[in-house]
Amino acid sequence: MAAADYTAEIAALKAAIASGATQVRYDDYSVTYDSLDKMLARLRWLENQQGGAAPRPMAHLGSFSRGDR
Repeated sequence: MAAADYTAEIAALKAAIASGATQVRYDDYSVTYDSLDKMLARLRWLENQQGGAAPRPMAHLGSFSRGDR
């Protein structure tokens, strides 16, 4: 089964986010989002489905001890 192609919706979401708009239009669809957080969540989901999301970098805090304390 082939993965769905979300390219148009991803591009429309990115353009809307960049311009500050909350309404996204792509293909024959129009969606109005309540908040930027919901738009970003949808974008992350779409990119994960598409397979184009870069993995999130892991941050680690290192510690060491010289044994003298």
